[in-house]
Amino acid sequence: MSDSKWLEQELQIRLGPVSAPAGLWTRIHAPKTSGRVLLWPAVAVVMLLVSADLLWQLRAIARPSSSELASLAAEPDQCDLWSTDPTRIRRWVKAHSGMDIALPPHSPSARLVGAKVVKLKGTTVASLAYETAGQRANMLVWRGDDHAKHGAPTRDAQLITWTQGENVFAVSGANDVTARGACMLCHPEGAHGI
Repeated sequence: MSDSKWLEQELQIRLGPVSAPAGLWTRIHAPKTSGRVLLWPAVAVVMLLVSADLLWQLRAIARPSSSELASLAAEPDQCDLWSTDPTRIRRWVKAHSGMDIALPPHSPSARLVGAKVVKLKGTTVASLAYETAGQRANMLVWRGDDHAKHGAPTRDAQLITWTQGENVFAVSGANDVTARGACMLCHPEGAHGI
């Protein structure tokens, strides 16, 4: 008798059909829940909240600082478009940044002279060069987080900022004459808060 035949005979003698343990089908059709099953959704929710918080904090870190914006505001002689036509500047800024900045056609106190659009830490900033009282300055515009209809001006050591619609505006706070002139770009009638 060969070894393989012997093994087959032994397996036929020893192995045979067996019946399932009592209650097996009940456990299959109605599995009992364990605490671990409920733990995974809770862990997933916590991870989602932590990730959202981290993204929110990174977003704040990625915004340009006041000093970076002030440096840009201090460069009114660096424009990519030189023009005194507010309509042309408005169209150019919208085409290069997606921001629509309402600029009246004429202001007796301030005159636009050019514009440029730059990226600072991932934020698109439009820089509008203007002249007022014989001085040249920049007004910066970028999209803000909140959509306030009109936010009162705030001043820090370097910038004066305010909001209108979805845009945030800023001018250098070093010179009140040029800061008031920035208001006159959009409010030629003199209704401003600086």
